[in-house]
Amino acid sequence: MTLWRWAALAGLGVIIIALAFGRIEGMHACAAGGDPILAFEFVTSPAEVARLFPDHCRAVHAAAQHKGLVLDALGFIPVYSAFLIVSLLALRRAAGRWERLLADIGISLTVIAALCDQFEGVQLFHILATLPGDQETINLLMPAVRGKFALLALALIVSGWLLVRTRGWHILPGVAIIGLALLSLSGLAGNHAMVLQGSSLGWFALIAVALIKSVRRAA
Repeated sequence: MTLWRWAALAGLGVIIIALAFGRIEGMHACAAGGDPILAFEFVTSPAEVARLFPDHCRAVHAAAQHKGLVLDALGFIPVYSAFLIVSLLALRRAAGRWERLLADIGISLTVIAALCDQFEGVQLFHILATLPGDQETINLLMPAVRGKFALLALALIVSGWLLVRTRGWHILPGVAIIGLALLSLSGLAGNHAMVLQGSSLGWFALIAVALIKSVRRAA
């Protein structure tokens, strides 16, 4: 199989697991509005955690978040890391000297982001075990979450730029991916919903590129 076919396969895995998060029973038990996983990731104090887990739904919601963290650690993080790394490797093969260096940087950013994500999961597991958690754990969580999203957005920007440099039809998705990654980065300044919107759409755009290139390669 070519690298783009492997990337397409991993990309489909990303979509399947992302959809699976929303099907975890009890994830929306507290009906706080917005994305409950994102809200939990971006907590800044035990008081915020307590508001996400009120007494009437705490047990059900905590159990759902625990299942989500297990799925994240064992499934989502390895699969999205593999997708982005293989996509960058595929783009690297057709790149010049400096673009290959840029692809290597993108791969490094992805690996560091995945490690931040796993560290984030450890802190969230601890908060769930000691609801509403403590400020020391949350202080460790905050930079890991923001660092993860920032690094993944930068890796997306690298992939988008490499697509633009490939020229042809790649320019349009490349520009879209760069713009969406910048939107995700801007959301870190306050509007956290933009972080998820920008990153999700950027990932879907790159997955679409991988699927198209895998089919074209097969043809």
